[in-house]
Amino acid sequence: MGAISMSNRLLGLAVASFVALPLAITFTPAWAASTASCDVFSYTPFASGDEVGGTGGRSGCTSTVSVQTRLKYDRFGPDPTTASRGGRVTNITWTPYGCSGRQSYYTNTSTDSGQVSGSLNRTITC
Repeated sequence: MGAISMSNRLLGLAVASFVALPLAITFTPAWAASTASCDVFSYTPFASGDEVGGTGGRSGCTSTVSVQTRLKYDRFGPDPTTASRGGRVTNITWTPYGCSGRQSYYTNTSTDSGQVSGSLNRTITC
């Protein structure tokens, strides 16, 4: 009788673990969901008259941090910055404009809290 009782307990423990584990994985705390929506973004640069624009920013956030959006171009070595916009903000969309001739431009947005976003490159003549 002791062996049957022990096996019933082990079976009960296994069933309880099987049910509890998916529940622990499925439910996400509320704070995790709200943090996940805060992000930075960078859009592919575009021609605007005789300049190039690169739009970027930060959205879905509740805290204020330092945000920098840079219009850069790709080259061997450190990539130069053609134009930038930045400041301490909560949420923002802004576009730095500039021109460094015919280049493979991209937009880069970053925060002092470690968020980073980079766009695809686009070759533009200005």
